[in-house]
Amino acid sequence: MHDSAVLAASMASRGAYARVAPHMHDGDFTPTAAFWWKLVGEWYDRDPQAQSVDKSLLAGMGKRRITNPKHEETLLGYLRDLDTGVSVENVVQDALELKRFNKGMELASAIGSQAPAEKQHKLLEEFQALLQATTLQSLKGEWEEAVDWDELDSVVGQAKRIPFSIKMLTERTNGGALPGHSILIYGRPEVGKSLLALEMTAGMLWQKQRVLYIGNEDSIHVLKKRMLVRLSGKTETEIDSSPKLRGLAVETARQKADGRLRMLHLHRGTAADVEHAIHDFEPQVLVLDQIRNLQAHTAEGKTTQRLEQVASDVRYLLARYSLIGISVTQANDRSEGYKQKPPIWLSLADIDSSRTGLPAQMDLIVGVGADENMMQRNQRALSLPKNKLSSAQNAHEGFIVEYDIEHGRVK
Repeated sequence: MHDSAVLAASMASRGAYARVAPHMHDGDFTPTAAFWWKLVGEWYDRDPQAQSVDKSLLAGMGKRRITNPKHEETLLGYLRDLDTGVSVENVVQDALELKRFNKGMELASAIGSQAPAEKQHKLLEEFQALLQATTLQSLKGEWEEAVDWDELDSVVGQAKRIPFSIKMLTERTNGGALPGHSILIYGRPEVGKSLLALEMTAGMLWQKQRVLYIGNEDSIHVLKKRMLVRLSGKTETEIDSSPKLRGLAVETARQKADGRLRMLHLHRGTAADVEHAIHDFEPQVLVLDQIRNLQAHTAEGKTTQRLEQVASDVRYLLARYSLIGISVTQANDRSEGYKQKPPIWLSLADIDSSRTGLPAQMDLIVGVGADENMMQRNQRALSLPKNKLSSAQNAHEGFIVEYDIEHGRVK
């Protein structure tokens, strides 16, 4: 990856660092690389005579900055595997390629989410300038006024929306989700948030997408069994009734997933840990159940600040690796129910601990609500308080779905 190349060259040579540092920002790097990029800058600032960075000493410096020991191996492992023996001559080209990739993904996301035309226009101008630039210094000039809109196809490729398995959700989102889109599912405990996430996962598998499902709330064994039920079409009772039926269910699920599903448990992990899993599996869809349990790899502040940082890091990963993201979180106590009118249809105000920071990073927000009668009838109310995937008049209209608990389906 180009961010690793830029970081490695900058560690190997102060001259290389000096050529690119004035033009680079933390947001140009993945969260893991950004952690070390900051420390490389501090290294050169502290020692004006230093001509390179000692990897082992930098590792010690970084180790003292890591507040959660659980994240130590991921961050130190990245540095350990970094090849600082690279040629420093290509550092400017690597930096340009890194910026081109990031800007291209930002543009694709803006087009896919139907951002305002002014924003798309500006991003396209910036992307074209990056394509034409041969030096980082040339980026300081004015962006070209002329925009070749015919180049949009080459920018976003033949991006095709991936439909959801829930027909009404596909209709409400103008055909489904695009790479870079971030989706949030929220609701009160035991209402069926994870079941909805598993349903979306199954739908993505039907569309031949590679899905990385990272859980940190329920046991990974529980999640895997629920997915086995959903993919096999057998109930949990049937699977538990005999080894033969269980074997048939496993084989059916294996064939349907076809190597495109990986389910992991990550307790109190960070975006850097998630990134490591992305590198390992190379998915097209990332599911985080729950995003509220991810930690910031730097010092943690209030819950709202931590959630905002985590959501921003995850959003960057989606754009960086061209992924569809599906995250799960809790609704706050307000949605537990009023004495007279339980809020079946949830609003943004019902998202726990973050009414602005977390929602701001999302393109589609799906609230899962129900009263006692609906729970007994296996029905749920799906609200859409935020929907940037469609500009249709009914884009924010909620709808009722049926929960087939026995077969792990939502329809």
